[in-house]
Amino acid sequence: MNIAEVVAKMNVYLLNAADVCRKWLEPRLKSLEPSDWWNMIVLPSLSELQQRKVNEKGISTLQGLDLQAALTVARKNIYSFRNIEYYADYYGMKDSISAMFEVRNDWAHPTPEEVTLTMTKTDLSRYIDFMERFGGSRAEINEAKEFRASVEMPNYGNPIRIQEPSSCAEEQSASPAVQSAPVKVLENPFVVGAKVVRKSNPDQVGMIGNIRGSGDSTEYEVMFMDTGFGTYYADQLLLADASPERCNVSIDELKILLTAQQLCSPTNDQLYSLNAARVDFVPYQFRPALKMIHSERPRILVADSVGVGKTIEAGLILRELQARNDDFESVLIICPKPLVAEHKWRSEMKRFDENFTELDGASLREAINECDKDGEWPVALRKTILPYSLMTREVAEGAAHADLTVTFDSYKPLHMAEASAPLCGKIICADIGIRDEWHPEF
Repeated sequence: MNIAEVVAKMNVYLLNAADVCRKWLEPRLKSLEPSDWWNMIVLPSLSELQQRKVNEKGISTLQGLDLQAALTVARKNIYSFRNIEYYADYYGMKDSISAMFEVRNDWAHPTPEEVTLTMTKTDLSRYIDFMERFGGSRAEINEAKEFRASVEMPNYGNPIRIQEPSSCAEEQSASPAVQSAPVKVLENPFVVGAKVVRKSNPDQVGMIGNIRGSGDSTEYEVMFMDTGFGTYYADQLLLADASPERCNVSIDELKILLTAQQLCSPTNDQLYSLNAARVDFVPYQFRPALKMIHSERPRILVADSVGVGKTIEAGLILRELQARNDDFESVLIICPKPLVAEHKWRSEMKRFDENFTELDGASLREAINECDKDGEWPVALRKTILPYSLMTREVAEGAAHADLTVTFDSYKPLHMAEASAPLCGKIICADIGIRDEWHPEF
């Protein structure tokens, strides 16, 4: 594909982005100022040069604005739009608008020397992200993804992409072994902003606000009107407007796709952290980790006797989850105060090459104050050990950052674990073998 074709294609995409931006702006501008939104909002948002151009051409509708002007209006007013509708990824939308300014500047009047493969791939990804966030049509988005795939690998068949079947068998038999035919890109349909329904209740439509993890353990935070925010897995959701797509493939192509799926998604049939700790190989200590990765909702009660190795079992689960998820960062361990004073958990976790910070009342208050100021839990305290005496409901609500929560001690009620369970992604209760203290709803 030559440079002229790439430039022409990118300019078509700029026109598509301008149209999407104008359609996204109009109903929101009218909601802010129903009577005179053009003079009260649009014109003051434009630069002096853009205002002069609008006045000279007598433009009085959004359809007369080019991409740069439409993006300027969107950037100046997206904060106000947030007052009339909820944005799950407000800052991501702001960044996407800024990125489209760069795409527009890159392709407005490029010279042949300026058009590089890196710039093309980067700007295609920015354009696709913008279209997905601001309501571009699925056909336009898929076409851009196919074009990006052909730019990245023009003469090689990526196993994640399938060549479109030919219209007749004769054409297939006469075609060469390697073709530069259009390709179909298989993408994860669940992205931030996508409208989904629960399989258990398809009548309620929600929107994905955040995505955590990867592979089979990917978690989706979805906002539903009836239940509010909740965490779900891919097999619990369906696209709200999903229409099944079919593509005919050969046996060889199917084998390639299945192999790629196995490589991209961790399997639950084996442990990835078998030798990832300085502990003796004791088979039964790996059972909780296997049970954890097979459970639909990853929570587990380890009710073994004293001295069996519940701490090691919790550490093995931690290492396994880390091996399966690149985004796995934060861990909260809640245990009796004597174990904190004796540094038991901190020393045991060093066998797994994990460094934990023990918190007392003063350091916990300091961490919460810093979290209030910065809007996120301190990075230095991503892995912490907290005594039960400091674990209140308010602290549990502040522990929503944790990817994994471990509680230890059967003589304490398990309501603290349950309090943090809806907030934290995964929870272990490493309990002593008194089963009648286990809360049946846990």
